[in-house]
Amino acid sequence: MNFRLGIDGGGTKTRAVVIDAGCQIWGEGASGSSNPYAVGIETAIAHVLQAADAALGAAKLNRAQIGGWGLGLGGVCSSEESAWVENALRLHLGVEAKIAAVEDVVAAHRGAFGGQESEAAQIVCIAGTGANCYGTAGERSASADGLGPLLGDRGSGYRIGEAALRLAGRALDGVAAPSDFTRAIVAHFGANDAAGLIGVVYAADFGRAPVAGLVPLVLQFSETDSAAREILEDAGRELALSARAVLGKLSSDGSGAQVALIGSVLAHAHPVRGAFEGGLGEGVELVGARYESAVGAALLV
Repeated sequence: MNFRLGIDGGGTKTRAVVIDAGCQIWGEGASGSSNPYAVGIETAIAHVLQAADAALGAAKLNRAQIGGWGLGLGGVCSSEESAWVENALRLHLGVEAKIAAVEDVVAAHRGAFGGQESEAAQIVCIAGTGANCYGTAGERSASADGLGPLLGDRGSGYRIGEAALRLAGRALDGVAAPSDFTRAIVAHFGANDAAGLIGVVYAADFGRAPVAGLVPLVLQFSETDSAAREILEDAGRELALSARAVLGKLSSDGSGAQVALIGSVLAHAHPVRGAFEGGLGEGVELVGARYESAVGAALLV
């Protein structure tokens, strides 16, 4: 059978699937981040192989039985970066291996719309640890965000967590009134005061994932705390702005446009999604993804 392997790698985790010609999943696997800029190329490839081998084991297959490897990785935004990742993986798989590496949002788009082209705009909006938005209309393509934590990631889990941490800092300083929400943020990291929180968040091994890991806590308090809810709604509005920016680059009137939502933030944080829908405006159809991002990556080869 024509088996392919798809890799969906972001700033927090990597997911691998083995699919057949009918896009049925035979095996799944997971590992840590495979964003080359977040963890380095060697660790990124190691995590890709770890997730892939777990998926192959579940499918009772081996690497030699895979017809192609498709990778959608955060941080792989240019042809040079694609070649960089593909060549690094070929060192482990052999020069004959069929490999296609693209940015994670491109693979997510392929999965969401099944690789079927449309003259109307088809846009995918990702909000997980980071945030990215990408769309096509016929042969045209456009993107917004995908700029990383310093320049972008607007509406991402990282930005939500960062906003919560900053609010906690204001409360610890007495600039804002302390609340059950701000105290829970500090306690989440095992701290009791500002000095304790500083010791945690500025440690050398403190990365983006723990910050994004605050999203469930913010969501929990959003039902009773207006500041928590505002953080989530602001994220939704930022994501909608990115989607509107992509739509504006692809279409003059947005007629027939479809938007698919991907990622844990948009999937589980209802205040984010509600604000996103409100900011998106009328005339744009929200659609469910046909396939998940890892399957979309496999469809690249």
